Amino acid sequence: MNAQLDRQSKVLATTTEVMPAMGLAYLEDQVGRGWTVTRQNAGAVFEHLRPGLACELTISHHRRCQFVSHCALVSHDD
Repeated sequence: MNAQLDRQSKVLATTTEVMPAMGLAYLEDQVGRGWTVTRQNAGAVFEHLRPGLACELTISHHRRCQFVSHCALVSHDD
């Protein structure tokens, strides 16, 4: 089986839930689609995620699936 990448796109999403112990965060994009990021694909950004925080997600589109391959903060206040 070949997991060839067809294309990538970017979406704006808002963090809805963060589960640090599990290394997971849930986000919802502007059309209501849910996305999951992990500590691995969000990298250092993961530690800053919290509900309400906006992110730009890079979505990798494959023949049978779509998933988040990168997460970047859009707004960040310390």
